Amino acid sequence: MFGNLKDKIKDAHEEMKVKLEQVTQTGSAADGKVKVEVNGNRKVLTVLLDPQVYRDSKPEEMEDLVREAANNALKKAELHAEDEMVNMAKGMLPPGLL
Repeated sequence: MFGNLKDKIKDAHEEMKVKLEQVTQTGSAADGKVKVEVNGNRKVLTVLLDPQVYRDSKPEEMEDLVREAANNALKKAELHAEDEMVNMAKGMLPPGLL
């Protein structure tokens, strides 16, 4: 009984990793002048900086803006992954357990 459940969990985990690889989340800072895009597996895909950020910001400020945008995107990816895990668990457990 538990061996079958273990196999289901392993298969679902692999399926989720593939699915999350295709999901993208974007975080931004400085009113959208700094954007970071990550996938559902929390891998940074792109970092976009408006040229105005180069002109108007000191290096430390740019670093803070990139960090803020990245953290926003990563939080969105984390929440999406949590939702996916709950949905996956619902499909494996008897009704009413989750």
